[in-house]
Amino acid sequence: MNTTPDTPQPTSATEPTSMLRWVFHRGGHALTCAVEAAADRSAYDVCIFPHWNLSLAAVERFVGPGSALQRHAEIASRLREAGWVAQYSATQITGIAA
Repeated sequence: MNTTPDTPQPTSATEPTSMLRWVFHRGGHALTCAVEAAADRSAYDVCIFPHWNLSLAAVERFVGPGSALQRHAEIASRLREAGWVAQYSATQITGIAA
Protein backbone atom coordinates (compact mmCIF):
# COMPACT_ATOMS: atom_id res chain seq x y z
CA MET A 1 0.00 0.00 0.00
CA ASN A 2 1.45 3.37 -1.06
CA THR A 3 0.69 6.15 1.43
CA THR A 4 2.71 8.83 -0.37
CA PRO A 5 0.40 11.62 -1.57
CA ASP A 6 0.45 12.47 -5.27
CA THR A 7 2.21 15.82 -5.18
CA PRO A 8 4.46 17.43 -7.77
CA GLN A 9 8.12 16.71 -7.25
CA PRO A 10 10.44 19.71 -6.81
CA THR A 11 12.47 20.57 -9.87
CA SER A 12 16.17 19.87 -10.05
CA ALA A 13 18.47 22.63 -8.84
CA THR A 14 19.94 22.81 -12.35
CA GLU A 15 16.70 23.01 -14.36
CA PRO A 16 15.37 26.37 -15.53
CA THR A 17 11.94 27.45 -14.29
CA SER A 18 9.37 28.82 -16.68
CA MET A 19 8.10 32.12 -15.29
CA LEU A 20 5.77 32.95 -18.16
CA ARG A 21 4.67 31.04 -21.25
CA TRP A 22 2.25 32.18 -23.94
CA VAL A 23 1.32 30.11 -26.97
CA PHE A 24 0.34 32.21 -29.97
CA HIS A 25 -1.83 30.93 -32.82
CA ARG A 26 -2.41 32.25 -36.32
CA GLY A 27 -3.91 30.22 -39.12
CA GLY A 28 -2.59 26.68 -38.75
CA HIS A 29 0.59 27.75 -36.96
CA ALA A 30 1.54 28.06 -33.30
CA LEU A 31 4.57 29.40 -31.49
CA THR A 32 5.58 29.63 -27.86
CA CYS A 33 7.05 32.78 -26.33
CA ALA A 34 8.37 32.22 -22.82
CA VAL A 35 10.54 33.63 -20.05
CA GLU A 36 12.65 31.07 -18.20
CA ALA A 37 14.74 31.71 -15.10
CA ALA A 38 18.02 29.91 -14.47
CA ALA A 39 17.85 27.69 -11.39
CA ASP A 40 20.00 30.15 -9.43
CA ARG A 41 18.13 33.19 -10.85
CA SER A 42 21.39 34.53 -12.32
CA ALA A 43 19.93 34.79 -15.84
CA TYR A 44 16.57 35.00 -17.57
CA ASP A 45 15.97 33.73 -21.10
CA VAL A 46 13.29 34.94 -23.48
CA CYS A 47 12.58 32.00 -25.76
CA ILE A 48 10.60 31.84 -29.00
CA PHE A 49 9.76 28.41 -30.37
CA PRO A 50 7.88 28.16 -33.69
CA HIS A 51 6.11 24.80 -33.40
CA TRP A 52 6.26 24.14 -37.13
CA ASN A 53 10.08 24.43 -37.28
CA LEU A 54 12.07 24.32 -34.03
CA SER A 55 15.30 25.05 -35.92
CA LEU A 56 14.01 28.65 -36.11
CA ALA A 57 13.91 28.94 -32.30
CA ALA A 58 15.53 32.01 -30.74
CA VAL A 59 16.75 32.67 -27.20
CA GLU A 60 17.79 36.04 -25.73
CA ARG A 61 19.51 36.14 -22.30
CA PHE A 62 18.99 38.90 -19.71
CA VAL A 63 20.55 39.45 -16.27
CA GLY A 64 17.36 40.72 -14.63
CA PRO A 65 13.76 39.55 -14.66
CA GLY A 66 12.43 43.03 -15.48
CA SER A 67 14.40 43.27 -18.71
CA ALA A 68 13.34 39.78 -19.76
CA LEU A 69 9.67 40.45 -19.02
CA GLN A 70 9.85 43.77 -20.89
CA ARG A 71 11.33 42.01 -23.93
CA HIS A 72 8.61 39.35 -23.75
CA ALA A 73 5.99 42.13 -23.74
CA GLU A 74 7.59 43.77 -26.80
CA ILE A 75 7.58 40.49 -28.71
CA ALA A 76 4.00 39.71 -27.67
CA SER A 77 2.84 43.14 -28.80
CA ARG A 78 4.43 42.71 -32.21
CA LEU A 79 2.94 39.25 -32.60
CA ARG A 80 -0.55 40.53 -31.74
CA GLU A 81 -0.11 43.39 -34.24
CA ALA A 82 0.73 40.76 -36.87
CA GLY A 83 -2.50 38.89 -36.17
CA TRP A 84 -1.35 36.26 -33.69
CA VAL A 85 -3.73 35.36 -30.83
CA ALA A 86 -2.29 34.28 -27.47
CA GLN A 87 -3.16 31.72 -24.83
CA TYR A 88 -1.73 32.93 -21.54
CA SER A 89 -0.08 30.86 -18.80
CA ALA A 90 1.94 31.83 -15.75
CA THR A 91 2.32 28.39 -14.19
CA GLN A 92 5.56 26.96 -12.83
CA ILE A 93 6.71 24.69 -15.64
CA THR A 94 10.19 23.29 -16.11
CA GLY A 95 11.52 23.53 -19.62
CA ILE A 96 9.50 24.35 -22.70
CA ALA A 97 7.81 21.69 -24.72
CA ALA A 98 6.64 22.74 -28.14
